[in-house]
Amino acid sequence: MQRQRAKAVDAILSLSQNGYKVPKNVEFFLQGGFVWNQIAQRRPWAVYVLMGTSNGTKRKRKRFNNLYDAVRYHRQIRVKYPNSGIVSLAQSYELPAEWRLRKAKLPAKFKWCPHCGTFRVFKVKEPREQFSVLKKRWSTTKERYEWVQRQVYVIECQLCGHNNRSPIWRRSNQPWELRKIKRGVKKIKPRIRTERGRKARDAKRRR
Repeated sequence: MQRQRAKAVDAILSLSQNGYKVPKNVEFFLQGGFVWNQIAQRRPWAVYVLMGTSNGTKRKRKRFNNLYDAVRYHRQIRVKYPNSGIVSLAQSYELPAEWRLRKAKLPAKFKWCPHCGTFRVFKVKEPREQFSVLKKRWSTTKERYEWVQRQVYVIECQLCGHNNRSPIWRRSNQPWELRKIKRGVKKIKPRIRTERGRKARDAKRRR
């Protein structure tokens, strides 16, 4: 599989010419390498296109056996169909650790899509459906996040149609906190007892 990945990287990057740049999510796919499903399964990649019609937006897709063919097709249609993207059908990707804080700076409608490998606009699926799920919510009394049971609407990616029923989607789009721990520290204080924790608590109360 490493040999397959090395060949794919060289071939795909060679397509970045004549004003075309390989999408960021494709570079992300290549960084992690391929899993067996993406090699053995038939047509594990697809190019999705959003087309405006008189009845609204219509989603179309074309499937491919390898990532190179998907990128080459995307290069051909990118001018005619700007609302298009490359999607992984056989593998769902977690939100990378280095991108977790970037998610908090985006508008609320942007969520991490495990199949697109990037942030996409998610909207409520029609007709509306609800399901029960555990969500992280900030507790003002306990001064920390806690898991609570909630009824939420099904939302889906506007490009590929992936929805929030997936456990990988819910794990990637939960609130994240970052704590820096100095080397050699043996005991970590609870966040609410630190100076940064008190500032975060006061900021949440003022909202």
